[in-house]
Amino acid sequence: TDKIFLRKNLCPICKTEKDAEMRYAEAFVERFSEKDFFASYEKSDGLCFSHLQTVLKLWRGKDGLLALMSVEKEKIKSLIMELKEFQRKFDWRFSKEEFGGESDSWIRAVEKTAGKRGLF
Repeated sequence: TDKIFLRKNLCPICKTEKDAEMRYAEAFVERFSEKDFFASYEKSDGLCFSHLQTVLKLWRGKDGLLALMSVEKEKIKSLIMELKEFQRKFDWRFSKEEFGGESDSWIRAVEKTAGKRGLF
């Protein structure tokens, strides 16, 4: 059980937000094996680490787990490559090169590790 539910005077908005988050995580697990859902997930940036942890706690059995972890692994590898390119372009020797898709990689890395705030 999440620590937030152990508090007696839980803010009703926080509780509603946490309940909705859990419903979405449960729906993610239930629909993961559906072809269209999986295809959409593959095209996304993947899950932040916090929600990946939540999904893994809800997962029952091994079906689809390898696919989930494989997709997340590829997302992380791709993000690391973009971060390296972002870092390289900050080197004075390459400073004249234009930034491309890697320009916001540092933001996406923070969102991947800490989650994205301000969605509400």
